[in-house]
Amino acid sequence: MKKLFMLFLLCFILTGFTAYAQEANEQQVPTLISISFKNAKIEGEFSPEINEYDLTLDNPEISPTLEDFDIDGTGRLFVNYILDDARHQKGICVTLEFESGSTIYNFNYTNAYAYKITSNNSLLEITGNAVEVYPEISDKYRNYRLYIPSDMTTLKLTAVPKDISASVNIPEEIEIALDQEPVIPVTVTASNGETRLYKLSVKRVDKTTEEIEALMRSGELKTLAEDELFYRKPVFYIILASVILGILFVALIVSTAKRISVKADDEDEEEFFC
Repeated sequence: MKKLFMLFLLCFILTGFTAYAQEANEQQVPTLISISFKNAKIEGEFSPEINEYDLTLDNPEISPTLEDFDIDGTGRLFVNYILDDARHQKGICVTLEFESGSTIYNFNYTNAYAYKITSNNSLLEITGNAVEVYPEISDKYRNYRLYIPSDMTTLKLTAVPKDISASVNIPEEIEIALDQEPVIPVTVTASNGETRLYKLSVKRVDKTTEEIEALMRSGELKTLAEDELFYRKPVFYIILASVILGILFVALIVSTAKRISVKADDEDEEEFFC
């Protein structure tokens, strides 16, 4: 009887502990609280428990991009585009990754563009977790710097074409060693077949992924491109002011020296009367 009671007590304790562990694990899973897109509107209210949504484009000719999101907990958000067999966009796939797994949300276009032949092979945006492209993507440049954390070894990027009927060829996942700073090619193909090649030169910064994510959450991180944006630093204005003052000082010395020289010449010159 005593053994039976101890067995029952042990089962009761194990059951309670298991339930507690499961509840604690559920509480630790990050949750996507809200999300929004540029040039698109989610049909209905977003809920973390619902994984499939309809997405209506404001302008069906332009690719929608991630605008804002809010995560409850520690997780990383990745955005990819759902393509059909012809590599035309038909939706957006959003993945919330965390330590114990991931949650996937699909946003399917309700008014997909009636694709037509165009020559638009421009790039609109390149995004990734804890990375930054400099300068900002535009039609002016083909070569960019991609700033990444010092400890990043797996690089996941999302490239978006400006024209929704165009397609982009970029590796979904890039494995790089800690001492590597490769050049990543990105090719945008217009619907008429014309291509445009962009290049991303990887450059590591002196901050880890965790440090950058913490700065992003706090809103303290302005840019990773510190070397490129030297002109924004206070020391730049000090140097600029010093240079300007130096130039003015030299100009003043030269002007004063000229006046003294002219005056001395006038005093030494003999008077002449007609």
